Amino acid sequence: MSTGIRRKAHYSKDLPIDASMMLHPGVNQITVATPSGNPIPQNRYPAIAVELVEILSHSAVVRMVKEKGTLSPDHTREIIKKRLAVASGDDDDDDLAMVNSDLSINLADPFTSSIFTIPVRGKDCTHLECFDLETWLNTRLGKKSVCICSNKGDCQRCKEPSFVDKWRCPLCDGDARPYSLCIDGFLAEVREMLQKGNKLRTKSILVSADGSWRPKEQAADDDSDGGSDDDNDGSAPVASTRSSTRPAQPPREVIELD
Repeated sequence: MSTGIRRKAHYSKDLPIDASMMLHPGVNQITVATPSGNPIPQNRYPAIAVELVEILSHSAVVRMVKEKGTLSPDHTREIIKKRLAVASGDDDDDDLAMVNSDLSINLADPFTSSIFTIPVRGKDCTHLECFDLETWLNTRLGKKSVCICSNKGDCQRCKEPSFVDKWRCPLCDGDARPYSLCIDGFLAEVREMLQKGNKLRTKSILVSADGSWRPKEQAADDDSDGGSDDDNDGSAPVASTRSSTRPAQPPREVIELD
């Protein structure tokens, strides 16, 4: 079977060829032919690259992350303990030393502005904030494609996966592809406890070095939803796209010297 190079309308840009329908089990051979009127210049060597794209169903990704990508609660507690120890510092000047006893962690999913159901983040993310797994997958829309099967309606066979850039962490722009996602067991426990206490509207928590935590008090007008149902482009709200994990600052005392 043969196929020609696709070109993007108005820009004459070469597009990749989808050879999926031409492959068969076993060894496949690809032959590239160029027009005879366009000889290849000397010292120029043409190259061809074959990219394998793995397509997983929504349920398969959720199952994979749950089975292979869960961080233990103690793992997160150890990170919190170390960060609070660093934040307290070892300054020799006792008059200037400020001890941070709590770490603030935002619980709001950047897409829905409400608490996550399954808290995930990229394995290389340095922040502790998470986003919801189901929401993340549902907002990774595939590329627009033209059906070549002549099937009427929604053709599942000719659907294309989403762009790689769509899988960047909404909090830090890091790698958040399915194989890089991990569930935070500590924050999953936090959600479970908040659900039992009927406190799922909690936006953030304060965590101590020993792993204990408490809901962070918030202003009365913070309960209003910051998201919009009209935003369907898969992008997180601007105000919620960056991590806010930080040690909670204690109130400062003002001493007046006569």
